Amino acid sequence: MFRGNHVDEKTDLAVYIETALKEVIENMEAGEEVFSHYFSPSYTQHVDGHVLDYKDFIQHMTIQKTLLKSATVTIQHSLAEPDKVCTVHRVSAVKKNGSVVEIQVIAYFELENGKIVLCKELTHLISGADADRTIGSIK
Repeated sequence: MFRGNHVDEKTDLAVYIETALKEVIENMEAGEEVFSHYFSPSYTQHVDGHVLDYKDFIQHMTIQKTLLKSATVTIQHSLAEPDKVCTVHRVSAVKKNGSVVEIQVIAYFELENGKIVLCKELTHLISGADADRTIGSIK
């Protein structure tokens, strides 16, 4: 089910983050089992002026999956150092109503004990309805 492996000193963290994003965002069947594989229970996400804890993040992803038919994550740039990764990526999604949303994301991740514990992210709506601006923080 999971493409990601346990994180150790030989793990390419940029690839690990890309795998986590794809598993969590692209897999419309992903639930807490998948989320907990990559994200720590102490996870905190700062996104567009909102703060989500782990429970809020699970709720956020669950709501997103009720709105989306499909989503694709494309990593454009990534930079990694021990236990830290920065990405610039796009999320292209088709909503269940057929409309298309494209979001540019700049994100900073921190990992502890092989799990993501922090994400600080800014999102920018490239295309979609004005109401889609909150898709990165909806809960």
